[in-house]
Formats: sequence, C-alpha cells, structure tokens
Amino acid sequence: AMQPLPEGGMLAVLAGQPYLLVEALVHAPRLLGQVVLAFALDAELAADMRALTGLEVSFVTREQGHVVDQVATLRDFAPAAEADAAAMRMLAGEPYLTTRLDLLSEGPWTVYTELLSPLHEALAVFDVLKRELWLIALLALAVSFVAAAWLAGNLSRPVSELAAIARRIGSG
Repeated sequence: AMQPLPEGGMLAVLAGQPYLLVEALVHAPRLLGQVVLAFALDAELAADMRALTGLEVSFVTREQGHVVDQVATLRDFAPAAEADAAAMRMLAGEPYLTTRLDLLSEGPWTVYTELLSPLHEALAVFDVLKRELWLIALLALAVSFVAAAWLAGNLSRPVSELAAIARRIGSG
C-alpha cells in the first residue's frame, strides 16, 4: 500500500512495516539519476520526534483493523481502538491529551501517529495564568483601596472645615 503525502514524499507499508519514501534527483552537474530513500517509522524516529516536540509519539500500523506494528515513546502505550479518536485517554493511570493523525489509509492498511501530552503538563500553563490573575486582582484591590482612601480624605476635608467654621460661628 502506498499513499502520497502533501510534502511530496510517499508513505508505504512494506512487509508490515511503515516507511516514508523520499525521492531525490542526483545532479553532477547534469542529471545522473533518481534516488529513492526509505525511512522506517520506527522507535528511533519516534524518539527523535519526541526530542523535537516534547510530546510522546506513537506509530501504529493496522491491517484489516488488526495491529501489525506499533512503536511508541511511552512505555505502557496501548493503541486505541481504530474508530476511537478521543481527545483524551488514560495511559498507565495518567490522563493524556491526544491528537491522532492518519498517515495512510489504503485498502486493508491504516497507518497513523498519535501525539500525546500528559494532561498535567498541558494544564501547568493555566496554573501560571491563574497565579498571575490573582496577583493582578490583589494589586488592583490595593490600588483601589489607596484611591478610595485618598478620595474620601479629599472629599471629607472641605466638609470637616465647614463644620469647624460653623462651630466657631456658633460659639461666637
């Protein structure tokens, strides 16, 4: 099974193993030939992708719905059911956000990758935002308290002066 990819390469399944096929023309200075390179979608590629993205990466190859090859950077990875494209999964007792990308779907063959991020890492960004919002709210409260005290003092001073003058006039 082979399927062209948007960037000009092809994805193929050879003997149950998925490969990325890349074509290159060889010039010296005239065209000498054409070379096709095959890169296996294996553990080494998954580890490289994990290092680049910071996400857990898996490649799953299915033939007629049955898993024939799977590679993952996550130790306790189990592929989801073929129809399951849930945005969140429990793996090794921990919730993960998942994104599934179908790479090949031709005949009996399906190859896809799952990119996984632990939920606590995704939510850590919101913890920082929450802390910053609390700081902003406390700062705004302090500024409004100071402004209210200043305003109250400025508004009550003329009234206090009028009361003092009225007492002086009243006392003779």
